[in-house]
Amino acid sequence: MTIAFDYRVTFQDGVTVDRHDRLFPEFSNEEYILIVKGLVGGYAFTAIPGIEPILSKLHEDVEFDEQYLTINGNFLDKPIRKPRVIERIEFSIPEKQLKKMLAFRDHIELLDKPEESMTVYRTDGSHVTIKTVFGEVWLTDSRGPGATTKMDADYFLSRVL
Repeated sequence: MTIAFDYRVTFQDGVTVDRHDRLFPEFSNEEYILIVKGLVGGYAFTAIPGIEPILSKLHEDVEFDEQYLTINGNFLDKPIRKPRVIERIEFSIPEKQLKKMLAFRDHIELLDKPEESMTVYRTDGSHVTIKTVFGEVWLTDSRGPGATTKMDADYFLSRVL
């Protein structure tokens, strides 16, 4: 599962930069459940019990990304020559993502349901895989590598039915 993060970086020289929609790490189902249950339980993201390994992973991702970003947020082809020393990183979850995760408050049992998938075969031998997990539907077409679409389960059902 992917969660979008914004973050604020403070460098050793005192410069602080806000990065919006820059970090989209993949989480295992167990990590995702930990995060959602912590947020639904009223914890701030960084205060969720057991979040330390996830925060460590996020810090590593930011440190890597910052080697390829200018202060203005432009991407570079090569890492900067003299890496900036990061003093502090603060993570936040964008409001839209947070609302989606907090929607589990009334349906927390969805987090305990297993992932389900189904494959629909075409007459030419190709297929489409439909996978659902945590209220999201993933459609993957075998005809094109990387041809995956993700949507909310309610939206998917409204289009099909």
